[in-house]
Amino acid sequence: MSDTATDPVSDKESCTAGFRRLATHEPEAPGHFLVRIVHNEISLHETLDALGLRTPVWTFDGEMPGGLIEVGQDQRVQVVFENAIPPTAETPFEAHLDGDPKGLATSSVGMHHGAWIEHGLRSGFVIHLHAAAVPPIYDGNPGTTEPLKPGERSRRVYENRQRARLMWYHDHSMGQTAGTVYAGLAAPYVIRGPTERVLERTCGLPRGTRELLLVLQDRSFERDARGRLTGRFTYHVEPNKEWAGEDLLTNGRVRPWLQVDQQPYRVRILNATNGRFLKLYLRRGDDNATLTVAPITWIGCDGGLLPAALTADPRQGIFLGPANRADLVVDFRALEPGPWKLVSRIFDSKNPYNNGDRDETEAADVDVVMQFTVVTSRAPHAPFAPPARLSEDVPSRDEVRQLIRAGQITPRDVDMTLTEVEGPPLLQLINGRGFHEPVDPAREQFRAGEWIRLRIRNDTPDAHPIHLHLVSFWVEGRSRTAFTPTQETGLLDTVWCPPGSGGAVTTILFQLPTDPPLSGRYMFHCHILEHEDHDMMRPFDVVPQPM
Repeated sequence: MSDTATDPVSDKESCTAGFRRLATHEPEAPGHFLVRIVHNEISLHETLDALGLRTPVWTFDGEMPGGLIEVGQDQRVQVVFENAIPPTAETPFEAHLDGDPKGLATSSVGMHHGAWIEHGLRSGFVIHLHAAAVPPIYDGNPGTTEPLKPGERSRRVYENRQRARLMWYHDHSMGQTAGTVYAGLAAPYVIRGPTERVLERTCGLPRGTRELLLVLQDRSFERDARGRLTGRFTYHVEPNKEWAGEDLLTNGRVRPWLQVDQQPYRVRILNATNGRFLKLYLRRGDDNATLTVAPITWIGCDGGLLPAALTADPRQGIFLGPANRADLVVDFRALEPGPWKLVSRIFDSKNPYNNGDRDETEAADVDVVMQFTVVTSRAPHAPFAPPARLSEDVPSRDEVRQLIRAGQITPRDVDMTLTEVEGPPLLQLINGRGFHEPVDPAREQFRAGEWIRLRIRNDTPDAHPIHLHLVSFWVEGRSRTAFTPTQETGLLDTVWCPPGSGGAVTTILFQLPTDPPLSGRYMFHCHILEHEDHDMMRPFDVVPQPM
């Protein structure tokens, strides 16, 4: 493709692909789902299709992202995953290691991210339902779960005895999660609950065609020696370093567009990138001076509905670290008819990977995510009028702090450290240990039902989105930060831990589950997938309450 004017990948402002609503995965029988892991060649843009260019991927059921599994709160479901990837399958994208290959050496304390770049991805997978409170057998811990081999099936039981929320499922296989997720193995999972239905009936919470789910992923595209697209993704990374693709995809499409009425829309967003921190804004056409979040209201995040609706902060946009989710109401009536682009600010001389704490200017570069073409609505405006309290089922962060001050909750203080060890190979570590080293009982063993205050000290030069399996948590505070993300009044499962000279501390509060009182081995890790693969991932044990 020599004419870049017709190349939607080169034209970073082009929004000509049709928006794709994610298909809902239909159960084979009530409460029973079959999800097949397959190789497929998918469409990313109509222009690329016309040139005969389709993109090879590994996916759940043939689409990227995979099909949406939607369930009800407290609805018990069984999901059978079937691996239909042949054992001899080659990595479906071009992968290349930049820099000293000695960085691939197997570390003495754990994994070896980058080995799959030399030898190819293994076609054995460990499926993790991110944010699920499940027994260890269904958690998707690569240290305790046998990979799902080609031709095999594996059954998961999800009780969904937790708050309604947007979740997602993805591969979590040892030392290659960055590669398999990049290949396409990620998909959304939604638990719906009665509180949402009440808000729809009484407060105008948008639903149906005015509810949108956006899964954001980043990819780079391979070109041949003449600079023409091949249709394949490409992945170039230094040993054990984080990766950021050149383009953001929305629901598996390159910068799509969608026509919307001047009405409120519920917009859920999942940051499913390998390692990007996003600051999202709406922008009038191509004019960076018109960046705004004025029509956006936060109603939920990782852990479900917020205690109260909050107006988006124009200084931080919609801030999402890797694996974070946003639940928003966007009232397009506040915008003039015409094209409005959803964009993400870029920092550090167009380096999409950033610590999320840089100051930005009006002249800052942005990445275009998608375009909303706003049209005048023929129907009367149906405003969203949230109540003073959106949800009552869990205490707010301030209420938890009050309970601690009153002595009604006494959390145990636990310290976690994030460090970096120069190589080769370069290692990112939690508590100074690799994944396979023994559990530290003082810092990595909890009791079912116990309250924990976890103080995460970041002694590295990077920000890290730290994800805890099994639990949701409140952010109690940080020792230093450029801003506090708006959604942190609610429950998270992945927290932004900014860096700082001499160490910056992010403190979170959580209670181990009591209904049911789950116990066994789980883990916490950085959700920059390249960091997780080498070696920023540690197990933790939950022991039963004493009889």
